[in-house]
Amino acid sequence: LEMGFRSELIRRYVEKKNRFLTFHGDAEGKNALQKEINALRAEIQKWLRPGETHGFDWAVEFAEVFAPELDPKTLRGGMARILNASGQMELTPSSKAGGFDIILANPPYVRQELLGAYKERLRPLYREVHNGTADLYVYFYARAQQLLKPGGVACFISSNKWLRAGYGEKLRQHLLDKQAFHLVLDFGELPVFQSAATFPAVFLWQKKPRFPAARNEFRDTPVTRDLSRKPIERDSSRSLNSSSNPVGIPTRYAVVKDLRTAYEEGLSAYLRRAGEELPAEQFGAGKPRLVSRRAADLRVQMERAGVPLSKYVGGEIYYGIKTGYNKAFLINRATRDRLIEEDPRSAEIIRPLLKGDDVRHYEIHDRERYLIWTYIGVPIENYPAVFAHLQRYREKLESRADQGEHWWELRACTYYDVLQNPKIIYPEIAREPRFYLDEDGHFPIKTVFSIATGDWFLLAILNSKIVWEYLKHICSVLGDEEQGGRLTLQAIYMKKIPIPSATEPEKAALASLAKQVQALHMQRRARVEDFLRAIGRDPARSNSRSPLEKPWLLSEAGFTRRSNAKFISHYHAVRDETAALTEEIAALEDEINARVQALYGV
Repeated sequence: LEMGFRSELIRRYVEKKNRFLTFHGDAEGKNALQKEINALRAEIQKWLRPGETHGFDWAVEFAEVFAPELDPKTLRGGMARILNASGQMELTPSSKAGGFDIILANPPYVRQELLGAYKERLRPLYREVHNGTADLYVYFYARAQQLLKPGGVACFISSNKWLRAGYGEKLRQHLLDKQAFHLVLDFGELPVFQSAATFPAVFLWQKKPRFPAARNEFRDTPVTRDLSRKPIERDSSRSLNSSSNPVGIPTRYAVVKDLRTAYEEGLSAYLRRAGEELPAEQFGAGKPRLVSRRAADLRVQMERAGVPLSKYVGGEIYYGIKTGYNKAFLINRATRDRLIEEDPRSAEIIRPLLKGDDVRHYEIHDRERYLIWTYIGVPIENYPAVFAHLQRYREKLESRADQGEHWWELRACTYYDVLQNPKIIYPEIAREPRFYLDEDGHFPIKTVFSIATGDWFLLAILNSKIVWEYLKHICSVLGDEEQGGRLTLQAIYMKKIPIPSATEPEKAALASLAKQVQALHMQRRARVEDFLRAIGRDPARSNSRSPLEKPWLLSEAGFTRRSNAKFISHYHAVRDETAALTEEIAALEDEINARVQALYGV
């Protein structure tokens, strides 16, 4: 009876709304219709949620969409008995859940740092996707899923970052793994939106299980809750693969390489031609998901061959130093020399520093940067020259959010011993493997990570081609990973790298090769720095993007365009020497790559 009465209210509400939209009478008549609509809306709201008026109520504003679909023969749905074709009594079909048939969206891209206290309002409403660092668009996916009717379809164009970012794992499990996710068309860094770099992709899914035999997790998800309501708790631990029928709905996946080609061909045609159909079994927590079948097979094979890096090293991966105000604590060679000249004891708390760009493949580039290391408890009175230097920035240092017990101190850090001992370091963002074993106690800035080990065998593994191939398919990518795109080597991804099992002789052989390769890289680097000084360039003021830093690849014409022709003899000498070293390095790295692939069984 209640359902029938509510349906009658909704029928009248829809009729009045339609009349209002097409009304061409006087203002008095239109105002009267508006009052009737408002009264019906209030009555419907009472039936749906007695006493609740907070937030936008989809069930009321779109009552005709969310009303259960009743059997046309009766307003009472499954409670009525009718005669079938044989003259027998039977129950009519039960009412069907309401909701939108189609949702199209380009959700706003608002970084999580700007959400403030609003995040706490979102947490209880969207526990299935909530993460403390999730950007706002993540919640639009969850809301769209709630608002769809069973079998309904949603199509979003939004950032692709949730596909690999740590904050997107719950959303991946909530939608990508469990629902009929039909297609993903990824544009990477291509300028789809000229005014914003959002790494866009098109996503299309349907509100039905990816594995048809599985129970629909969203069948009774409330679609009308507002900001005052709590969500229904669910068990997210159950695997879809427990179904007796493992055959599921695949996903069509493509990465757009060229916008003009995609637009001229048409996105649908481009997706059919360039995309790959990925099997449903590839989706799930810990599974490859959106990678080619070949890459998925490679990942499975590598993971079977070893243990994750986090287990292998038995510890954490450490961030570099965060000063809170680099201008005060990061100094150049001239400032370092002056402070030590003023007071020799200053050298005790000045450490060589590396930034992300300084850490390369098996080598580091010394740009003569240094850190003033005023750890918590430092006896600053023993270092008057350093204290006088910091006094110049006192106002800024006192206002830092990150500081020690006194304004001149760095923030708390419990792993200075890791930074001063042998460690493998690498930058946060890279387009090639850039791992280096540091035995000289360099302090890394925050964009450089440290693995607390002096293991040369591990260095060979991390710098290998096959491990970089593995990382391409698990890390967040800036651009196209197959066309020089940059990987973000955050700890959540790095910890997953499988380190293959090896005998002691195999480990010793790879360790020896890695040590030789790094020595040759540094020998070549020293020769390059001598060359730069010889032609009047300061290596500390150069950068890795300068062609002069790779003379073995630089033509004579290219050199003369960038330097004085009088230095041509220096160019010929360094080109020949570094080319010979590069050839020697390549031969050793080929051997490393072959040995590492063999350990993975590839």
